Amino acid sequence: MKYAIVLALGLAFTVPTAAQADEYLRALRSALTELAHGEVQAGRDRLSGLVRQSPQRTEAHCHLGSAHRLAGELESALSAFRECARLGEHSHQKTHQARGLLGIAQVLAQLNRLSEAKDAYATLLVFAEANSDVIDPALVITRQEAVDAIIAADAAARAVRERREQRAREAAEADAESGESTEE
Repeated sequence: MKYAIVLALGLAFTVPTAAQADEYLRALRSALTELAHGEVQAGRDRLSGLVRQSPQRTEAHCHLGSAHRLAGELESALSAFRECARLGEHSHQKTHQARGLLGIAQVLAQLNRLSEAKDAYATLLVFAEANSDVIDPALVITRQEAVDAIIAADAAARAVRERREQRAREAAEADAESGESTEE
């Protein structure tokens, strides 16, 4: 009986009441309204407060990732999206898990960490194929192809740059040799 009372007291402090849930949702809506009106700092601050207040709720983490991304705080966005995906998976909230996984891949691509972005999209594709009612695998494949194209374009640009540098070195060596032969 003693353990049942302790458990009941513990649940009373961890399970939000209807009023607390309504307050959370009102604050979440306010934050989203602020973001929609371009008040990124205010929206981000409100979402950060919601994350501190209810760290196990996925919604604020997902939207906080978007707010950080809007503010150009990409590492913070990545962290928030990772937490969103983790919490979504843990709580079986597939929509939030998908949102977190997509955010991770997008931010990694934006950070030009393309091999990591490619891996993140591969993870998202596995998820999408198992949950096509949540996210269309075709969307993920299109994004993967875009990252692959960027990687290929970067490789081609790097190869061209290396060939130009090699030709410039060869031309400089030829000029140096021809300068030495005319001095003799």
